[in-house]
Amino acid sequence: MNYSIDDTRVKEIVELISPVELLKLVPISASVEKLVYSSRQMTRELIKGSNPRLLVVVGPCSIHDQV
Repeated sequence: MNYSIDDTRVKEIVELISPVELLKLVPISASVEKLVYSSRQMTRELIKGSNPRLLVVVGPCSIHDQV
């Protein structure tokens, strides 16, 4: 017997636009671009251990059921 246990709460699937298309519609400002760059650089340093601070990643992931 086949029991379907995947996607039991999915009502529809809607295709999203690509990141490139999104950037054309909503361009990033220079200040936000600088913030993203510096945040990624700091994260790299934390992962490599060259920055002594603690990196904490919290969830839950938005795709998980909350039931």
